[in-house]
Amino acid sequence: MYIIRKLTYDHVIWIILLFTVSFFTWGNFFITVSSIALLTVWILQKNFSYKFQILWQRKTPLFLLSIYLLIFIGALVYVPNPKAIKDIWDNAPMLVYALVLGSSKQLTRKQFHVVMLLYIISIVINTVYCFVYFLYVADNYTDVRELSVFMSYIRLALYTLMAIAATGYYLFYNTRVRIHTKEKVFLWLALFWLIFFVIILSSITGFVGLALLFLFFTISQIQKQKHIVLKLLPLSIIIIGIWFVTDTVTKELHYFTNPSTVEIEKLDSVTLLGNPYALFTKTGRLENGNWVDLYVCEKEIVENWPLYSSKPIFGNDEKGHILYYTLKRYMTSKNLRKDASGLKQLSQEDIRNIHAGCTNYRFDKSFNLSHRIYEVIWEFHNYKIGRNPAGHSVTQRIEFLKCAYEVFKKHMWFGTGVVHITEKLHEQYAKQPIKMPQKFWKKPHNQFMLVAVEYGIVGFIVFIISILGIIYFSRKNLNILSISWLSICLISFFNEDMLDGINGLVFFSFFAILMLCIQPVKIENFNKKQV
Repeated sequence: MYIIRKLTYDHVIWIILLFTVSFFTWGNFFITVSSIALLTVWILQKNFSYKFQILWQRKTPLFLLSIYLLIFIGALVYVPNPKAIKDIWDNAPMLVYALVLGSSKQLTRKQFHVVMLLYIISIVINTVYCFVYFLYVADNYTDVRELSVFMSYIRLALYTLMAIAATGYYLFYNTRVRIHTKEKVFLWLALFWLIFFVIILSSITGFVGLALLFLFFTISQIQKQKHIVLKLLPLSIIIIGIWFVTDTVTKELHYFTNPSTVEIEKLDSVTLLGNPYALFTKTGRLENGNWVDLYVCEKEIVENWPLYSSKPIFGNDEKGHILYYTLKRYMTSKNLRKDASGLKQLSQEDIRNIHAGCTNYRFDKSFNLSHRIYEVIWEFHNYKIGRNPAGHSVTQRIEFLKCAYEVFKKHMWFGTGVVHITEKLHEQYAKQPIKMPQKFWKKPHNQFMLVAVEYGIVGFIVFIISILGIIYFSRKNLNILSISWLSICLISFFNEDMLDGINGLVFFSFFAILMLCIQPVKIENFNKKQV
């Protein structure tokens, strides 16, 4: 009881902060609990004039509040519509972090270290749990992007990237807090594990973020070193990394820029059984540089498939795609004719791969970087020849943006509002030249475009000014950690509707205050005052 009575307001805030970083990636319930606790303590402590003085001096929380105010006013005009009320409630953590943490004292270096260490531990445990759970419930062909249990895999990639940045900071930059040997061992293990986890998550955002973090940290190490050999070592790592990625992209791109040579007049017109092949033109799809629609005899495939599998040829594979088309692509990847003779050359393992939805024998099991790069290039190849991009994570975003832009033009000044955005997007999707299935009628997957559509030019200007204000007034507090957070956010803004969902919103607003306001980068004058 004596210890409890001795706790000051700042101690209580710090304890809640520890709870927040320990559990906010484990479900929305913990975000709600910590937010309510922070706001309750903040209100009970009173002294509001001093707190608003701090907010005014820091400026950064005010710009965060302006983003929340934009969201709040945009929803308020539609109250009591349930969607509007839900939007106000879902975005409330941003208000809490800006008000409460934004008006709190800077943490000491020791306090900040404990916060970040707990965060790293939480992310490590979370990702290990997700990985083990995935191995337990999944088979060899389950999409690895289903790895994340508590949030979308893209959001988990963001949190993991931030943990990687924090781990790198304490391993390579920390000079003020003593790191014990056991801590260093844990941090090294955590660093390797988290990098591995981001890679297997197969998120484009994760890959780009990881590459940027690698670049930031390596360049920073080059600048720190005085000896030429120590400068050349990290520089060589950058060069090797760029060469590896470039080489991988070039190899996979080769399959689409240099397809197999086909002289149409010399092609066989019938199979070995005397059945005719379908007409072939050089405008179709490719798989490993081979033409998917070359030497296809659907009649022989349909008649002979039951000899190898009990699954219906026009049923679905384990990924929900039509088995016939999966079979065609898989056989093409092995450069087999799509007829009875080609079926005979498939092994039992090949049949299992096809059942599982595998379309290329080179990527039959585990994920690798080449696979993801190939998938992206394949998506653009198919989009270019006029195939529907629905269900393809990269190219369908082009259609999302096209649709959102058309809606924006119709509601240019004040937007559709949060209540009507889905309705207006659906109306436009029905009119788009490329007709995607309704389950793929989604928001633009770009935070800037989403703000423009929902709040119009007026809201977009407020949003851009707020982001620029956060950066400008925090420029003196920027270090490797805050720059890492900012870079991760900007990447996600271009690739996702980051703030349209509590996990992305919390990542942005919580770390904005933690990294730019209460991280002990420099001592502020008001920290010396008594609260």
